[in-house]
Amino acid sequence: AYAGGITGTNRGDIINCLSAAYSVSSDMYASSAAGANIGGTVKNTVCASAYARDVITTRSGRVTTNKQSGATSGNYCYDKMVSHSAVNFGEESQDGLEVSWDELVSPSFYRDIMKWDTKNVWQENVCEDFRLLSLKGFDGIDMIKGITSYAPIKISDEKGLLEVSKNTDYHYILTDDIFLSGDDEWEVIADNDDGFNGTFDGNNHKISGIYISKKNKDKQYGMFGTISAGTVRNLKLERVSIEGDSTSGVIAANNYGNIYNCKVSGKLYSIAKDKSVSCGGVVGNNYGIIEYTSSSVKIKADGSVSTIGGIAANNEGFINHCSYSGKIQSECREKSSNAVIGGLVGINTSGNVYNSNSVPSIVSRACFNYVGGAAGIVHGGEIYKTFIGANMTVNSVDEENAVSYTGGAAGLAAEGLIFNNLCKSEIYADSSSIYAGGILGFNRGASVQNNYTSAKVSATSKGFGEADIFAAGICGAAEGGFILDNVYSGTAVKSDGYADGAAHIINEYAMCSNNYVCTDADILGKTYLPQAESTKVELEEIQSSELYFAPIADGGRLGWDNSEVWYWNANALMPYLQDVKNG
Repeated sequence: AYAGGITGTNRGDIINCLSAAYSVSSDMYASSAAGANIGGTVKNTVCASAYARDVITTRSGRVTTNKQSGATSGNYCYDKMVSHSAVNFGEESQDGLEVSWDELVSPSFYRDIMKWDTKNVWQENVCEDFRLLSLKGFDGIDMIKGITSYAPIKISDEKGLLEVSKNTDYHYILTDDIFLSGDDEWEVIADNDDGFNGTFDGNNHKISGIYISKKNKDKQYGMFGTISAGTVRNLKLERVSIEGDSTSGVIAANNYGNIYNCKVSGKLYSIAKDKSVSCGGVVGNNYGIIEYTSSSVKIKADGSVSTIGGIAANNEGFINHCSYSGKIQSECREKSSNAVIGGLVGINTSGNVYNSNSVPSIVSRACFNYVGGAAGIVHGGEIYKTFIGANMTVNSVDEENAVSYTGGAAGLAAEGLIFNNLCKSEIYADSSSIYAGGILGFNRGASVQNNYTSAKVSATSKGFGEADIFAAGICGAAEGGFILDNVYSGTAVKSDGYADGAAHIINEYAMCSNNYVCTDADILGKTYLPQAESTKVELEEIQSSELYFAPIADGGRLGWDNSEVWYWNANALMPYLQDVKNG
C-alpha cells in the first residue's frame, strides 16, 4: 500500500506544496508528500509531518520514495520527523533537507528560502489557531484544537496549565508567562506508564514556581513524569523547587522523547538514605534526545547510591549542545554508600554527549565516589567535543576501603570513547584510595584520544597504610583501553602516592602512546614503574598551533582536525573547540 500526506502515488509533478499531514502510516510505503514517486517529480516542497512510517519495508523517504526513476529536488522536511527510513538528507534526496520547527512556523522561511509567492498564492495567519502557511482564498481552516501541533491548545494562565494532565496526547502552546504561587503542590503531568505523547511548546515563555515535595508521594518527580513520544520545546522553567526521594528531573523524571531549546533553574533535592536516588538538572533518566538546553539548577542528594547529572542522572540517549553551570552536592556518609556524579550526566550507558559545556561546582562525600566534570561513569557511548571547567572536591568517609575515582571529564570509564574534549577542571580528592586524572580518573577499557587538559590535580591520602594513590595529568590509572594523542598543559599534579604528567599503566592490557606533557608542570609524587610513555615538551611548543594541527603526513605530531572540531585561539595560545562555548 502507498500512503502520502499529499498523494499515495505520484506520476506527475508536485511543486511548491506543503504537507501538514501530522501522521502518515502504511504497511509498505509511507511518506509525508507522496508514498511512491513513480516516475514523477517532487520539487520545492515542504513536509511538516511529525510521523511518516512504514512498518514492513522501512525504505520510505521522509518526502517520498523515488520508485521507478522518480525525481526529487529542493525539498525540506521537519528535522524531528519520526521515520523508519534510513535517512539520507540532501538537495536531491528523497528525504530532502532538514528544517527546524521554528523555521517551519516562520513566514520568512517560505518567502526567503523556498521563494514561494507569499503575496498572491500563500498567506499567513489565515486562522489564528493554525501555525503554518495556507493558500489564499480560504477564509479559515476548521481544526480541532490540540489534535496536532499545527493547531495547539493555547495556555495563558495556571488554570489552563493544569488542564494538560487531562489530555497527555494533545498539543499545547504557551501564549504568556505563568507565575505559580509555589504554595500548592504541582500535579505531575503524565505520571504513568503511558507518558506524555503530545507537544508542549513554551513559545519562549516561562513558568515560574513549580513546587513538589516528598509529601506528594509521586512515583516520579518533575514537571512531567515520563515524556514518551512527546516533545517539550522552547520552554523556560524558573524558581523550581523539587524535593524527591527516587527519580527526579526538573522537566521530566524520564525522557524517551525530545526536549529542545529549554532553560531551567531552581533547586532539586533528593534525600533517601536507605535507597538509591537519581537526580538530573533536566531529566532523571534520558533515553531520548535533549538538544540546545541549559540548566543551572542546584542539586543535592543523599542516598545509599546517589546518581546525579547536571543534565541527566542516567543517559542512554543523545545529548547535544547542552550546558550545566550549577552546584552539585552529595552527602552519603554510610560505610557502603556510592556517589556517581557528572557535570552533564551521572552514568553514560551507550549514550552520546556532544558539543556541550559543563562548568559545575561539585562537592561529594561517600565511601565510593565516581566523579567527573562531564560524566561520573562512562559505560559505553561517547563524550565528544565538550568543554569542561569543573571544580571538584571529593572526600571519602573515613573507611579503609573507601575509593575515589575522579577525572576532569569522567571518573571511571569501562568502555566507550572520550574524544576531542577541552578540560580546565580543578580536582581535589581525599580518600583511602584515589585515582585522579586531568581527563579520566580510571580507565578499564575506553578510548581516550585527542583531548586537551590544563587541569590541576591533587590527591591526598586518608592515611590507611599502603593504599593506592594515583594522580596524573591525563589519566590517573589504566588497566585497559587506549590513551592516545592527548596533551596536558597544566601546572600541577600533586599526590601523596604516585604522580605522572600523563598516566599510570598498571598492566599490559592498557595502551598509552603519543601523549604530550608540558615541562613546566610540577609533578609531585612517587614515580610508578614502568613509567607510561609520554613526550615532554617546552611551554613554547605547547603554545604553538603546529603541535596540534600539523598533518601527520607532513611530519606533524598530533594531526588534530582544525576544519570542523578545533581552532587556534591566538590570544589564549591554545586550541579551542568550534561551535562550543569554551568557558
